[in-house]
Amino acid sequence: MGPVISRSPSVLWEQLGKESCVSRVHFDEYFSDVDVAHAIVIDRVQDLGVEFTLSRLRELGFSPPQAWCRATDPLTSMIERNS
Repeated sequence: MGPVISRSPSVLWEQLGKESCVSRVHFDEYFSDVDVAHAIVIDRVQDLGVEFTLSRLRELGFSPPQAWCRATDPLTSMIERNS
């Protein structure tokens, strides 16, 4: 894992939007109503050389998160103090 980047949503999109793997519409919906958006940089990504479908991952016992969620105020305050 790389660093946590905290910026206004518009600046964060300018810096990382093309690398985020989400659409601008989804990004804007997710970060609506916030002044500061946080992104965790994922580094040292390795190509496994084979694609895993969701059904195959489930066969292997992996269950992805069911929904995006926003961090609560205490957590965001802690992140801001430590960044």
